[in-house]
Amino acid sequence: MTLGIDAKQYENKLQVHDCYLTDMHFDKGKKCLELYLVDPWENKASRRIIFMGVIGFSVTACEFWGEGTRLHEIHIRDKKELEIIPVLFRKLQGEPVGTGNLKEEELYIEAEILFICGDKLIVACECIEEKPD
Repeated sequence: MTLGIDAKQYENKLQVHDCYLTDMHFDKGKKCLELYLVDPWENKASRRIIFMGVIGFSVTACEFWGEGTRLHEIHIRDKKELEIIPVLFRKLQGEPVGTGNLKEEELYIEAEILFICGDKLIVACECIEEKPD
């Protein structure tokens, strides 16, 4: 399944509640961030959430409510909730035309992955894919 700029209407299809994050890999050349998950309810099946066309991401690792790598949910942020995308496009203002590799601002989405421990991962990208591992 691939979710793009219309992802808000499909976000409930990415069910990650109680999955464990086992690994995370960012390929800067491909602009791809992969999350490797294990689902404890589906016979410990492994799967990947792949963020394609990544332009930025941030993560907290403070374990506010205790240790853990269990996920709570993936939420596609509304325009008023965006953090990364507006900052990047403000930074681009005033730069010479053709600077950087950003496309039109409307072509990106921001996903927020909430962990049970209170941490979160925010990813700004073009689309999200889910695949079995």
